[in-house]
Amino acid sequence: MYRLPILVPSTLRDPELAVCLLNWSLHQLSIDAACEFLVCAYAGALSRHALWRWHWTLVNLLFARPSADPLASQLSTGLRQGGWIDLAQAMAPGGHAKEEVHPGDQPQIGVPTVGASKTMARFRDRRRCIQLLNTNCPEVMRILLQNPSLTEQDVLRVAAARSTPSPILREIAASSRWALIPRIRFTLLRNPGLPLPLGLRILPLLSGQELKELQRASDLHPTLLHAAYRLGEVVIVH
Repeated sequence: MYRLPILVPSTLRDPELAVCLLNWSLHQLSIDAACEFLVCAYAGALSRHALWRWHWTLVNLLFARPSADPLASQLSTGLRQGGWIDLAQAMAPGGHAKEEVHPGDQPQIGVPTVGASKTMARFRDRRRCIQLLNTNCPEVMRILLQNPSLTEQDVLRVAAARSTPSPILREIAASSRWALIPRIRFTLLRNPGLPLPLGLRILPLLSGQELKELQRASDLHPTLLHAAYRLGEVVIVH
């Protein structure tokens, strides 16, 4: 069983700082030790152990970020070699969030460049925020998700829209401001555009009732549906 020293302290409730600490801690470990930690966190989340559930939430935030893909690939390989096939699938890199690039020297008339959009995403101007919600650029969305003018309902609409590109869904899943909200996590999971590994990592954080609802979904990825049924037999319904 993984030992306590690398755990993020339960008193550290700032999710961004906690994610940074978890990222640093995992990089200090061997791949085998890091895999052992993930197995414990995953099992603890399923058993509703508060501290391990917090760690699995941080795992979700960290590995939704493209910068964590190299580590995710190593961990997925290590888990597979250790026989943790389901967890290895969940820890596979979560899709490629390539930035959308608009030619800065030949902007389309009426369409702001990426640079201009990033600047507008920082303004506390709700009208501009709403205009930018349709962005296909993950970098713009990353900034926009931090804007105080954005509401939960705004993010839910983007998370639910089948037209939302996978890299944008991934940015929402990586947001420490929004991905901690159960309703947003569940909405992301219901969107077919969400990369499969991200969906598999979200599943252990669902309530028993949410898992039951997911089992009734007719458009869910077969792998997610199968996992939802299996986890539904394990998770304690509160």
